[in-house]
Amino acid sequence: MVRDDVKVVCNVPALGRCIDLAYLRGQSLFSVEFKLHNWRRAIRQARDHCLAADYAYVCMPRRDVGERMLEAFRAAGVGLLFYCEEGDWPFEIIEKAPRSRETWAVARTKLGDYLLTRDRSWL
Repeated sequence: MVRDDVKVVCNVPALGRCIDLAYLRGQSLFSVEFKLHNWRRAIRQARDHCLAADYAYVCMPRRDVGERMLEAFRAAGVGLLFYCEEGDWPFEIIEKAPRSRETWAVARTKLGDYLLTRDRSWL
């Protein structure tokens, strides 16, 4: 995933935890927690990211999504992405994440600085 308008880093430390993937697009910070199956656990992990990121997402392989699952994402304030290989962006938005109301300025600044100094560190 290489786009000039996005700064991306994998395995990002944040408040004693690790964000699987974080990216900066414009002035907004996004976190993505990847899971193959356990979406409830992924929601709990992504909720923690809301302290440092503006938007928190869980990314999973394509699957059937029921209303109960979508309600759990909405209630947690976390978005849902499906991984897709087509196009120049590997994510399809299934449930858009709301902007976090819990972002802590100190943690956000630290995350943003980390992204700016380590962009594309997986290459």
